[in-house]
Amino acid sequence: MKKLFCFFPVLLFVILFSSKNNAQVTNLKVNGSSSPFTMTSGDNLSWSYNLSSGGTSIFEVWVDVNSNNTIDQSTDIRMFLFTITDGVSEGIDGPGDMDGTVNGAISDGPFGLGLAPGKYIMKITENSVGQTITGTVNSLSSPSYTISGKVTPPTGFSASNIIVEMDRDDITGVMLWNSITDVNGNYTINMSSDTTGPWTLQISSTQNPFPSSIITPQEYIIYITTSLTGKDFVVTKADAKVSGTLKFENNSPAIGSSLTLFDLNSNNQNGTFRHDGTVGIDGSFQIGVPLSELNGQRWVLESDLHQSDTTESYMDARVEISSINQNDSLYYDLIFYEVDTTITGKVSFQNQTVFPSKSNNTNLSFITLIALTSTAQSAVHNNTSTGDFTLRVSSKLPSYDVFGIDLPTGYDPITIHNVAPGATNVNLSFILTDVKERTSGIPESYSLSQNYPNPFNPTTNINYDIPNESFVNITVYNDLGQEVMTLVNKEQKAGKYVVSFNAKVLSSGIYFYQIKANDFVQIKKMILLK
Repeated sequence: MKKLFCFFPVLLFVILFSSKNNAQVTNLKVNGSSSPFTMTSGDNLSWSYNLSSGGTSIFEVWVDVNSNNTIDQSTDIRMFLFTITDGVSEGIDGPGDMDGTVNGAISDGPFGLGLAPGKYIMKITENSVGQTITGTVNSLSSPSYTISGKVTPPTGFSASNIIVEMDRDDITGVMLWNSITDVNGNYTINMSSDTTGPWTLQISSTQNPFPSSIITPQEYIIYITTSLTGKDFVVTKADAKVSGTLKFENNSPAIGSSLTLFDLNSNNQNGTFRHDGTVGIDGSFQIGVPLSELNGQRWVLESDLHQSDTTESYMDARVEISSINQNDSLYYDLIFYEVDTTITGKVSFQNQTVFPSKSNNTNLSFITLIALTSTAQSAVHNNTSTGDFTLRVSSKLPSYDVFGIDLPTGYDPITIHNVAPGATNVNLSFILTDVKERTSGIPESYSLSQNYPNPFNPTTNINYDIPNESFVNITVYNDLGQEVMTLVNKEQKAGKYVVSFNAKVLSSGIYFYQIKANDFVQIKKMILLK
């Protein structure tokens, strides 16, 4: 699970109980006390404990289904799973050590958790040695709102003991409410009057008993002003599977980390489909894809660290998949590379000294610089005053493609730099694409004209007609079919347009430009002659 609530709860329980073993994890206290705990769903919790200086702990919170104070993996439900390292303030899909100091002590909270009523077991270990603690969560006596629905599992699977959770990115109030399905798959989340949203309602990715199946819908985004019913989920068997492991460089599993599998459209941008997965205690993951989404397109499998872009300790792991087909079972071993060097440079816009805004109230701070390889990625925003940027990367990888995204309207990158880790003075220049209506009137049909002049050096014009309001994309490719520049990528009213293409940084050769507008697609050739 990728949200703050996921890790908070874990921690909460981690410390909420009485210790059974003397181990590297010691001195557990919840709300300042080492006594066993009882809480009501939605209560605040704070916790503290000790571990070895600089050590990493594994947090597991289990629902004790048979109430025997023992973790029985065949019957009990693991609700939360992640790691926390002493001195590391930015956690990986979980809470970090909030004091950020290597001192052998963790202290966090209070945090509000709306946990399902029941018996719980918290297991905290370091180097496979740790403590087990038990606790009880009582029902909210007078809930202000209820959210209910039904989970329908794949044929042959049980509908009971499935965790449905609702969370928000807010740590000032209750950040998480959840429920556990009955034998018929029904669930009801009881919550307080603290409803500030939006909330994300979904089947828990940590506990999901159908890791490579398809959940429809994947989630609901809801605002709560009244009780809600009919928030149902249907789980079906996937037609293709992507699985593998995600580990650190020392081969330890990236427990609890989130992964996203998403498709790329023909413009090399994020497509329509997305599926999430969570890394288990052994470092493994599984993600399924339905047949309806298997259209021969490319996909990207990528971790989601949710860390600061200036202090992250690891690069996001990634792999690009050329295609996924029916009955495929693809396997990838991914690595979190540790950050140990930088790539620095500056952003400029057609030699302007004043950076352009993306709209009336947004500016250059929202431009994102990317350092990308086939196996890792780092991202950062540039300095809004100077254009300077620093990308944190790993020296273990030989080179990175550096480029910018999220640009102001009308601007596109002139080039992508391929540089070594540690590179400095990596200067990225962005060009303003000049799109104008060339004449008044509404054309009768879509059309793409031959560029003029042709051959050209370095600027040429391209006329095109749009008879109806359309989302228009015009992209330039080299003779290898690689994308060079996007000239237009926006909604346009019906009209007759001309766009200017400046190829001053490109080499002489044959290039192709393609227009896509609704169902209209056309490609033409042009020659850059310097």
